[in-house]
Amino acid sequence: MKGATSDFISANFTDTGQWKLIVYVSAHGICALLKNTELPDLPPVTLLSRSWNCPVADVLPNIEAAVYDNPRMLDDYATEIIVCTPKALWIPSAIMEDEEFDPRWFSAVYPAADEDISMEYGSMESVLFSLVPGLNSFLRRTLPGCRVSSHLSVLKSLFRSLSPLVEPSPASGTVFVNVREGEADFFAFKDRRFFCGVVHPWSTHSDIAYFVTLVAEANALELRSLNLNVVADGAAASGVAKCLEPYVASISLWSRPDSVEREGLPLAAAVAVGDSISLLL
Repeated sequence: MKGATSDFISANFTDTGQWKLIVYVSAHGICALLKNTELPDLPPVTLLSRSWNCPVADVLPNIEAAVYDNPRMLDDYATEIIVCTPKALWIPSAIMEDEEFDPRWFSAVYPAADEDISMEYGSMESVLFSLVPGLNSFLRRTLPGCRVSSHLSVLKSLFRSLSPLVEPSPASGTVFVNVREGEADFFAFKDRRFFCGVVHPWSTHSDIAYFVTLVAEANALELRSLNLNVVADGAAASGVAKCLEPYVASISLWSRPDSVEREGLPLAAAVAVGDSISLLL
């Protein structure tokens, strides 16, 4: 069966209408996946996976080289680019007119040229974000018509859908933490409403615990009634739980998809191709 599936995938690559291209970029690497839209049960196909540790000035050249070295990425696929960056700012969509934003909202917090700021519009809140200078121009030239998303908005949609399942009462708050190498994504909800989505760096599990308390305080969520949800590998999950167990109402640990654990995909990329997380019992 596995061989038959591989034969099918190889035979149908030329029909670009059957596939969606998902590209995940960050300061530390890039991966590209093809997902079959007509047969969603088929696993995604990895076109590209590269990582690097370089100065900020070299991030865009590395992204460009990775794309040009993989010409299949330039085929006529429906394409979504997921940009992972801590430089993100949420704004109420109601203050925008015709889905247009004032770039000064973003550059007042994170210095950036207007052309380097991306926006992902949402019905309630929208997110402005930027990774490195020149990335937007490169994407427009090389992958015209692609949709550009923030990794925070991808994860927000996942966690927002799960928050009613884990929030014990409307009066309690819920925080989700997605732990990545060197960084963690923090999301706060209360009464099914989104409060914040932010990235913080970490080096020890106590750093993550500290940022949980800051997120709770900044959003007026009482720690003693907080429902904390941690998405991480075993060591990080147990380490964060040990730090915060005496102080929060409950802690739920979630397992990451196999594509994250075994193949090293970022969680946002895995979610974009249809994977999800599971509550550990």
